[in-house]
Amino acid sequence: MFSKWQYKLMIKNTLDRDLKLDSLRIPYGKKGSVNETIPAGGSGVCTIYSSGGEPIGLEFYVTYSDVYKQGEAPYGSFTVYVDMPFWKSKNTSTCDTNGIIKVDGFRKVPNGNHDFENPIMVTTTL
Repeated sequence: MFSKWQYKLMIKNTLDRDLKLDSLRIPYGKKGSVNETIPAGGSGVCTIYSSGGEPIGLEFYVTYSDVYKQGEAPYGSFTVYVDMPFWKSKNTSTCDTNGIIKVDGFRKVPNGNHDFENPIMVTTTL
């Protein structure tokens, strides 16, 4: 029997704007708890898992961006990519940003790890 694999991204939004889920692609794994919107000053999560008993790991891409009003310039977005393959212990994880969005606290998943929580804080470069 195989154990459950899980990645939980805990997002603290310190911006003066809400964050919205732009895209979530899950080639391997299943969608757990995922916030579509994270309010300004609030928190949210994005949890992806692979059920116990299945010989697969997990792989996903998630992108959030700020919600802005007409006439305002967007702050930007961030994308987290995670690949925790079942068949080898080499994990890959990245966090890319664009615009003035900044992500603090992102940690790469250590090799061999299959249950990981990552708290991040979304700010700006201003």
